[in-house]
Amino acid sequence: MAAETWEEEESGEKPILEYAQQLKSQLQRVWEDVRTHMEKAQEKQKRYYDQTAKTRQLQPNDKVLLLLPSSENKLLAKWQGPYKILKQISPVTYLVELSQNPKREQIYHINLRKKWEESEVPSSPVASGFMVTPEKPLEIELCPTTPQTPPELPQISPNLQDEQQKQPDSLLARHAVFFVKIQ
Repeated sequence: MAAETWEEEESGEKPILEYAQQLKSQLQRVWEDVRTHMEKAQEKQKRYYDQTAKTRQLQPNDKVLLLLPSSENKLLAKWQGPYKILKQISPVTYLVELSQNPKREQIYHINLRKKWEESEVPSSPVASGFMVTPEKPLEIELCPTTPQTPPELPQISPNLQDEQQKQPDSLLARHAVFFVKIQ
């Protein structure tokens, strides 16, 4: 349209009313072109998104982790929870109970939550739950719940004081559940 206007040779000035009507019709044509282009782009983006999108559904009383701003920095977010789902508001929004206080409820989009599953070993001090994500399958190994004998340490430098030489042994003894001997 701009090229058409530039290529036309004007022999004289147009009346203002005719110019305004011509401008209006050109703007309407441009608007229609933009709208059809945007619709095509939206359809293309939707097809691309739908190729990998998965339908996620939650039920009332399910527990979830929520992606919430961290207390250290308002621009950072952390997975916090678990919180309880109260009800489904729409196909993608849920009412979530944020604490034991029933007045602390908020609506969250499904993209801001991950399902929380209780572990098989609730008495374990190490693992009381785990997250379920498409990248992380349900087959996970939990740390042993019974303390293991601490692994043997390599030779400690004789240049350390007696108290410093005992520190690794006491650390391993206190946290033996986190260490496993490799045979």
